[in-house]
Amino acid sequence: MAMATALRHAAMRLGGGGGAWAKLLPRRLVHVGARPAAADGKTRALNLIKQKREELFDLIADTERRYDTRLTREGFRNTRMLQQLAVQIKPRPNDPLWRSKRFSKLANDYLGLTGACVAGYTLTKKWLHSDKEAAEEKMPDPHV
Repeated sequence: MAMATALRHAAMRLGGGGGAWAKLLPRRLVHVGARPAAADGKTRALNLIKQKREELFDLIADTERRYDTRLTREGFRNTRMLQQLAVQIKPRPNDPLWRSKRFSKLANDYLGLTGACVAGYTLTKKWLHSDKEAAEEKMPDPHV
């Protein structure tokens, strides 16, 4: 124990002492975060976010209707954004654009999940089959 203490003090003297590190490191390493806001402020902020989503959907939809941006990079991005927003805003059953974007988003999600499952099944089956073939090659034929 005394040896460890002596080594610690020697290292502090050689390293310039503990004072240099104390100035670089904060005294408290625990981050407590911001104080919680009032509940009415939270609901107001969430309602504002919902309103901005609705406005953004309307703005992008209006831009897509007025200008032909289908085959541009921004057009693809806007279409993707409309799909994302269509599932997040209030339902608009009378709006054909909302219905088509919502359907395409849900179809894309479903097809993506289906593709991942089929690919996983196929690769797993191939991997298991290759192990079976390798085991059959190692085993001698009992009929010979």
